[in-house]
Amino acid sequence: MLQIRLPAEEGWDFETETFVDLPEVVLSLEHSLVSLSKWEAIWHKHFLGREDLSPEEIVSYIKCMLDEPIDDSIIARFRQDDFEAITEYIKEQRTGTRITDRSNRSGSSQFVTSELIYGWMVGCQIPFHPAETWHLSRLLTLISVLDRKSVV
Repeated sequence: MLQIRLPAEEGWDFETETFVDLPEVVLSLEHSLVSLSKWEAIWHKHFLGREDLSPEEIVSYIKCMLDEPIDDSIIARFRQDDFEAITEYIKEQRTGTRITDRSNRSGSSQFVTSELIYGWMVGCQIPFHPAETWHLSRLLTLISVLDRKSVV
């Protein structure tokens, strides 16, 4: 889980034309199969492997990662460092396992969607809970390990 801390600050209320105190906010985010499923349900396309996400789609995924809903005024307080921390967190490998692919298989043209991952979980007999809430890299590594063990 990643926590983003937005410090208390002074803001401007455009309706009352007055300064307002904005409290500190601590957000908890999780890059998980649940987050992925929520985002795909909103946008009706795959998320993983995309390089063409719009800023709106990125903010939407951040909202899907949150443990509680927030409004856009909170997102507007994000600094560049916060977005970079989220990007790095999504890219992290949250496991000590490293898998070396020794085959000469060409890359698959199949898009990885949440339903496909759930299907792999069923095939590997991985219970949805709590695995669907793990960091996605950990879940995908477990699926890969179990897939390789079944081939050997």
